Parts: sequence; C-alpha cells; structure tokens
Amino acid sequence: MLIFLLFVTFVSFGGGDTTIATLRQNVLPARSFDVCFADRYSIAAIRPKAIMATCDADMKKLAEAFYNDTYLFDQNACSAPHTIFWLQDEHLEAAKDRFWNAVHEHAEHKYRLQAVVSVDKITAFYRQAAYMDVKYEKMPDNVAVRSELVELPKNIEDFRCTCGYFSEYTVRSLDEIAPIVTTKYQTLGYYGFEKNELIDFIRRNRLKGLDRVVPIGETTVFALTWDGYNLIDTFTRIPSVI
Repeated sequence: MLIFLLFVTFVSFGGGDTTIATLRQNVLPARSFDVCFADRYSIAAIRPKAIMATCDADMKKLAEAFYNDTYLFDQNACSAPHTIFWLQDEHLEAAKDRFWNAVHEHAEHKYRLQAVVSVDKITAFYRQAAYMDVKYEKMPDNVAVRSELVELPKNIEDFRCTCGYFSEYTVRSLDEIAPIVTTKYQTLGYYGFEKNELIDFIRRNRLKGLDRVVPIGETTVFALTWDGYNLIDTFTRIPSVI
C-alpha cells in the first residue's frame, strides 16, 4: 500500500468565520477541499471539593495552568475557557475564593494589563447585565473580572470578552451544561473530574459540540486530532494498487 501525505489539496487551513468566508469566494480546483477552523468557544468545569483537597503547592500549579490556558493568549485562542462551570457542593464558595485568589496572585505578577482592556471588561459586564441577570464578583483589581450568572443563557458565547474576563455558573451536574453546547463549542477544560464520568457525560448527552475534553492546563496543547478532525487521515491520499 502506498501512502502519500498531501498538504496541497485544500484551500483553507486556518481559522475564523470571516477568514473562511473570504477564502471561499475563490474558486476551488476540482479535486480540492476545505479544512476550516471556524470561530469556536471553550469552557471549563471545576469540582469545588477537589480545589479544597489540593495542597498549596498543587494549588499554585493549577493557577499557573489556568493562566497558561487563558492569559498567555489573552483568551483569544479558540481553546481558552470563557465560562467556568462550578459543581454545586458544600465547599463552593470557599473553593471559588481559593481558586481565584491563586489565579490572581499568579496573574498580577506576570500579566500586563492595558488600560483599554480594563475599559473593555467593564463594557462587557454592562452588556451582559443589559441582557441577563448577572452579579459582579468583587476582585482586588481588573486583572481578573468575574461575572456570576444567575441563569444560563443559551447564547452565552456571544458575550465573551478577553484578557481575563470570566463568566461563572453553578450547576448541580454536568448535564446542565448540555443544552447550550452547540457546534461552536470546542474545548472543555476540567479539574476534579474522573475520565469515566466525563465520557459518560459526552455519551449520555450526545453533544453537538465539544471536540476536546482535557485537564485545565492542556487546553492549548495542540494535537493531530483537532476540532474533531484527524489531521493525518484528512491530509493523506492513499492510492490503491490491486
């Protein structure tokens, strides 16, 4: 069997709805096809009990991992979490305080916050408040801005902001996330969940979106299966000789 890797049979190996629409105005050669990476939205899920069970050293590592997922690319990466889902339990409020204090402590020393970004974050919160019931969670400064959702709108992905802006919502189970997951959803970062319960969640809800479910800290780790595409298979032509 002969196998050839071809990287010339597609027009767009790039991202963004606008870029894709622009490229598709061009005529495709007859045997070409698109591999397109559209605008995507990513989320995270955290179990409070796991946060409280984590030692201080590992808590610092988790904060750094979350920082790498979000602040390193100003939350512009398609895999960067924007909405954080917390599982309801007795440790919820204490876990939130511990997690966000650790994230802020790490970010304030490494992240350079531009004044215009602070304005963007406040504008984003006011826009959310105009469309849904939200609560502004107090933080030491604007390095991290948190918007607590009283209800979960189906189009929460339309209210994203960057550079450390996070919406939060508390769920009794992961199944409560399922109704909003459209094909726009790419990555679920998680902490405190077992692999088997995540597999059950995906299978049980037959989700239209979420192509990747990875631990927090690995949302930006590139793999040869991306956005649901097996890139090796997609870019491979296999001539048959019988």
